[in-house]
Amino acid sequence: MKDLGLRITLFDWFIIVLVSLLFSCSLSSLIYLILNFPLIDGLKVGVILGLSLSLISFALISINNSFLLVRIKNKTLWWVISAIFAFSSGYIGFIIAYYVSSSFGIIIPDTIRYNTYSIAFLVGLMNYLMGLLMYMFVRMKIKREHMEKTLLLSRLNSLDTQLNSHFIFNVLNTIASLIEIDREKALFAVVKLSTFLRKMIDENPCITIREELDNTKNYLELENLRFNNSISLEIMGNDSVFNFLVPKFSIQLLVENAVKHGFDNRENLHIEVNIQDKDKNLVISVSNDGKKIESFQPGLGLRNLNERLKILFRGNLRLENQKQTKFTMTLEKKNETPNCRR
Repeated sequence: MKDLGLRITLFDWFIIVLVSLLFSCSLSSLIYLILNFPLIDGLKVGVILGLSLSLISFALISINNSFLLVRIKNKTLWWVISAIFAFSSGYIGFIIAYYVSSSFGIIIPDTIRYNTYSIAFLVGLMNYLMGLLMYMFVRMKIKREHMEKTLLLSRLNSLDTQLNSHFIFNVLNTIASLIEIDREKALFAVVKLSTFLRKMIDENPCITIREELDNTKNYLELENLRFNNSISLEIMGNDSVFNFLVPKFSIQLLVENAVKHGFDNRENLHIEVNIQDKDKNLVISVSNDGKKIESFQPGLGLRNLNERLKILFRGNLRLENQKQTKFTMTLEKKNETPNCRR
């Protein structure tokens, strides 16, 4: 039965109140014009009626979602009760508006005064129809948001799968090289790889910067087995930024890219990770002193990382300095985000 409930936002309520006011003002103004009464009185009655309908609807919808949905198992019975509530909102709202308008000295036509309950019945019926339309509108909005979120998560999973495959391929190449050089180191590398695989199995696409830096350090331990500890890593940033979220394997991917393309007949490679807190954004740069970039065409890993930054953090990845081989990620500074399941 929970799928029938409406999670109505403040914006949705604003729309409901606005529609209610337009409906009631139009109805009362038309009646006052037909009966040749002052239009201003009709508008006053319309405003009071619209507010009454909105308040009663809010109360009944809250009762419906909070108490009835959790107790009623029969969908048909729930629809019947909901229809009664919608009708009652219009009927009771009109009666309240009638007496409030009278107490304020607003002119009430005799036609309405002598047929108050009959007109209240008609308003209740019209309110039910309007409520049904509003229900369908909100339900369609919720379904659209659900579909968009499902597609978004599906896209994220696809990107993660491609990125993980790319990463595993490179690590397995490292292990394959180690087998011929040092079997004990190869065994150590297999243990390290199992740690990475456990992290990859985690469906959460986001982790803290602290966790991401741990991933990066573990990755470099694997690579240093192959490159005889010739890769050094320097991390620059305040401790205050380490609890913010980043896409999983984002910094690690840029460091991996530096290792893959940085060596150029040199014995050592120095990689620098710089994390800066700038207003609402985090700026994370990864640079190295290795081979300079002459021409740049992003590969699968970098393209996927850029997509994940856009989806999760409205961020982007760019090659900031080709001569210094410096990649920079800019992303919103968040401790949580709707698409990160922490």
